[in-house]
Amino acid sequence: RVGTGRHGRRDTIMYVWKRPVTRAVRRSYTTIAASLASLNILHDNHRLRILDAKIEPGSTASALHEYPTVRWPVVSGDLATPLPTYHAPGTEVTISNPGEHMRREMIFEVLQEPRYDTEQLDSLTAAAKWPTAPGQVLMLENRYVRMWDFRASLGMDRLAFHQHIMDNAWVVLGDGSVLDVFAPDGHGGADFRKRATFHDGFVSWNTVPNGGFDEDGVTPIEPACVHSVENVGEVEFREYLIELK
Repeated sequence: RVGTGRHGRRDTIMYVWKRPVTRAVRRSYTTIAASLASLNILHDNHRLRILDAKIEPGSTASALHEYPTVRWPVVSGDLATPLPTYHAPGTEVTISNPGEHMRREMIFEVLQEPRYDTEQLDSLTAAAKWPTAPGQVLMLENRYVRMWDFRASLGMDRLAFHQHIMDNAWVVLGDGSVLDVFAPDGHGGADFRKRATFHDGFVSWNTVPNGGFDEDGVTPIEPACVHSVENVGEVEFREYLIELK
């Protein structure tokens, strides 16, 4: 695509690519776009691609979305989380940054049709032994995805277990946050499993078979699909989470 930078120059930028494409080609597109914005692929598999786009102050660019796409602005941790926006395949958008600071967005491209319809998801939700909300605030939902805001300032508790029922990925915002991860101990308490430290842009991709159950359809998969977390340390943990239907 073509964008106009702060000095009136015309810069070529492509936010999404036709598949299949080699990593070398992807790197070349990132280099072309560098004068206008940095564009990094954080995750790419058969179901989902996640890109981290940073747009320079005083720049405007256009992007043509070839796949169902969610764009989610990233702001400072002391601000309220902004809403993501959905863009259907074939949608062209213009992104402007009239401010004095870099504009950043996480871009989620859904590369496959949904696996579950509403009735199937209702059945999975009813079968789950724990709440199925993997974040505190549902920010967007459509036939492809559910998008969740998950951050420590909205509350985290080791006894607040949740069960994942869909494939999902989450992107960490900010450096240096630390989480303790717990699983149910079978007696109403929490069993500590691990401590994890995160860097900005870290992505966790999680395949969820069988609605989060073992093959028997009864036993939840712990801690991969059933867990809780607590924020430890001084840095607030923040993530954007996507569930793929």
